[in-house]
Amino acid sequence: MFNRMSLGWRITTFVLNVVAPILISAGCAAELLALEFDLVARQFEIQDDQELDFFRGVDIDDQGNVAYTAVAIDDVTLELTGSALLVNNRRVVASGDTIGSGLLGFVGKPDLSAGGTTAYSADVFQQGIGLSNTGAIVGDPSDPATHQLLAGRDTIVAGIALEGAINPTINDFGSLVYTGIYFDSNLQIGASAIVLDGAIVAATGNLVGNSIIDTVDHATINDLGDLAFEATLIDLSTSLSSTAIFINGQLTSFSGALTDGIRLTEVFAPSLNNGGDLAYVGGFFDADAGLHNTAIIVNGQALIQSGDLSSTGLIIDTIEDVAINSSGQLAFQATFIDPALGLFFEQGIFSTELVPEPSSLALLSPLILYATVLRRRHNETQVCPAL
Repeated sequence: MFNRMSLGWRITTFVLNVVAPILISAGCAAELLALEFDLVARQFEIQDDQELDFFRGVDIDDQGNVAYTAVAIDDVTLELTGSALLVNNRRVVASGDTIGSGLLGFVGKPDLSAGGTTAYSADVFQQGIGLSNTGAIVGDPSDPATHQLLAGRDTIVAGIALEGAINPTINDFGSLVYTGIYFDSNLQIGASAIVLDGAIVAATGNLVGNSIIDTVDHATINDLGDLAFEATLIDLSTSLSSTAIFINGQLTSFSGALTDGIRLTEVFAPSLNNGGDLAYVGGFFDADAGLHNTAIIVNGQALIQSGDLSSTGLIIDTIEDVAINSSGQLAFQATFIDPALGLFFEQGIFSTELVPEPSSLALLSPLILYATVLRRRHNETQVCPAL
């Protein structure tokens, strides 16, 4: 039994209260496990007069400000009724707001740069014309009047007229990267491309070894100009598909890779900070539990995963999006179970405390491993019977 008198508890207490502070005082780590995280917003709440019926992406800037997009639905018809971009639970823009000569429709995943600029994609309806333009919008999050549509339908990139621009990211030097959607007349299919400052970096049909790119999305750029994005690849020999993450054109992670003892089945939602740290979501199959789980991978280490507990006892189920800032703080979107409500799944936005540097993790890894095993045994003993 894991209790306060057990040897396991005493060792864990020693690790957390004695060893960690010594290493932290030596500049080794800001937090020990990066497991201290809690809710920023949860499904079905109302924040700043905005209904939070479900979420569509999250970001965190270097000051720890958390941005997310929330969507509202009609309680009777279950139809989508609007969406909004919020920063620290304060609404910035929402469906129906005026952007230039158009009205905002549905808002997509947000991005916050360290310099205080926000980028997001949205449907923009041109007043008096009735046409919708899905485009990349950039502006000051504190002043919606500054928001401008910079790319979208009919934007010409490398001689191609785009049908839309989604999931933009901008750095402090003004470099804008987004996913361009278009019709490939050669392949006769809908296609996607990563567009950086008006040039195509990667696109449907590009060769990567013995594979061909099927789709690309969720590009992220830091102030050093490092660029990461996710892609779906088709193996030319087997026709099997896989997912991959690239940094500066180099394959960095991919489904099938063994990462921190986890055999990944998918990788998605990359995020780069100004220190070059890469965070992303990895999917994997837990054979013991018979479940498909997810984990947040940072520099090759799984820091948070399905089954982990928030500081208030919420149980993480599926991680859907993640962002990392230059201090190592994470914000992520996930479904979770609140044991107080029983087996009821909700969606929420979470944020963490500072995560340790890789060198700190190396020093602490034996102790972290032991403490983590004990924590999970404790969770299995204390939490599962209550469910």
